Amino acid sequence: MSGIVGSYFNTRGSGVVAKLGTDGQVFTSTGAGLSQGFEAAAGGGKVLQVVHMAKTDATQATATASWSDVSGMTATITPTASDSTILVTVSANVATDEQHSAWKIVDGSGSDITDFIGDADGSRPRSSSTLIYDSTDSQGENQALTFKDSPASTSAETYKMQWRTSSGSHVLSINCSSTDGDSAAGFRGVSTITLLEIGA
Repeated sequence: MSGIVGSYFNTRGSGVVAKLGTDGQVFTSTGAGLSQGFEAAAGGGKVLQVVHMAKTDATQATATASWSDVSGMTATITPTASDSTILVTVSANVATDEQHSAWKIVDGSGSDITDFIGDADGSRPRSSSTLIYDSTDSQGENQALTFKDSPASTSAETYKMQWRTSSGSHVLSINCSSTDGDSAAGFRGVSTITLLEIGA
């Protein structure tokens, strides 16, 4: 193989690339039947920033048939570009003492995020997930959900967790069991919200 060693590249059987690239370009094919060259790297799909929060304390609250915020389960991100996508991942250790309970993720004003709740159907409450009720031990369970949001804005975007029951007042718990006994069975957990800004 003949070639040039120095400020130019040589590729086997395809000749010499007659120029050098500039900062940020990649060495690539320029098309079928054409010689290699330098072009801008493909855009999109890059993680531009990550925001992560972890709630390590346990909270028990008396919830009702109305949605209320879960203490400490809030995260805010300010997109760097209006065409970015926000990937939201929630991991929640939750428990309930009432079999008809649920939770959801809403925006900072408390409004529903359409792509992260179930469809409207009669008088059924729309939620991101339901809580599992186990009358034998009232232990909590981890629920992990991921969704994407397209806020089309460079303003701060807040995501927060809310919960509710179907009727009456019942105890809802996060990072502990419903009974929260001080024993080897009284486990403590951690709940998180992670926000990734993905470039267009």
